[in-house]
Amino acid sequence: MRKIIKYIPILASILCSIFMFSIGFSSWLIIFVPETDPVSGSFASYDVNEYVVCESGPAVFNYTSLYFIESGREEYGLNTPNKGYITVLYNFTDTAKAKMTEGNGLTLTFNLWYQDAKPDADGNQPKIFTAGNTVASLSASSEQYKPSATTDRFSFDYTFKADSVATAPDTVTVTYTFTTTVGQGFRAAFGQYLLNNKDGLTTKFVTSAEAEVAK
Repeated sequence: MRKIIKYIPILASILCSIFMFSIGFSSWLIIFVPETDPVSGSFASYDVNEYVVCESGPAVFNYTSLYFIESGREEYGLNTPNKGYITVLYNFTDTAKAKMTEGNGLTLTFNLWYQDAKPDADGNQPKIFTAGNTVASLSASSEQYKPSATTDRFSFDYTFKADSVATAPDTVTVTYTFTTTVGQGFRAAFGQYLLNNKDGLTTKFVTSAEAEVAK
């Protein structure tokens, strides 16, 4: 008889909500770099669960109305390449490390999605994650992960295995990279959909991890 695969959503979801605050909605249509101060995001982290802990929340990109702010970059010429990052550090529990030593290892599904974005032209939830502008990577692997289709929820799996608890990793870092261009490219792909207390709504990006455990 086949083993039952039981999907266990991580208790408390490892939800690390990232509140994205934009600047000057009147400037969304401006086609030059505005002389306004950038605004960074904030987050909320949640308590310990059975397999992983997100203690400090994610590091979220800063941005203006026309581009992601890149560390060390001073010039943002229109239509030049531009990247933003969301980085999440997960700490493994002893239970998770023990699971990695078993035959099937520990498979985690990493998710990224958003809430309260501005609707698209048809009045639906916009789909801003594409294979061309979104990629995820793990500190535990050299492989890169991309959405299989344009979507508003990006998920990928990775199986952690170890010979012993002593050699099991203590943490894993997930990095989401968003690629666009300064100006209209950024606005078309991302900026036009981000809300900053618009009619009481602020766009939130959320990360989570779910464990798939064979019983």
